[in-house]
Amino acid sequence: MTKLFHNCSDCNRREEEYTVLFRMRNYQEHTKGEMYSDTTDAWVNLSAHDTEADLIDTIVHESLHVAMKREDMSDDREHTIIKYINWASQDWLW
Repeated sequence: MTKLFHNCSDCNRREEEYTVLFRMRNYQEHTKGEMYSDTTDAWVNLSAHDTEADLIDTIVHESLHVAMKREDMSDDREHTIIKYINWASQDWLW
């Protein structure tokens, strides 16, 4: 949960529903998951995962992509932000 320190119309949360969908594999690309910018769906490719923890990491990763797709940023920048979020959640940042 994010604490709002002030309340203004520019900083209000934007809420949007999305769905995480599962498929055995993506025959076009060998990836763990995808998020398509023209939809509100994240896809997770089950055959690309070895463990349940790896599967959960991909679900979180693709969900973060869905959340950040509202912003105008490159895919590299999104992955950098996701990396920092993961570090912060593991208490690797001080």
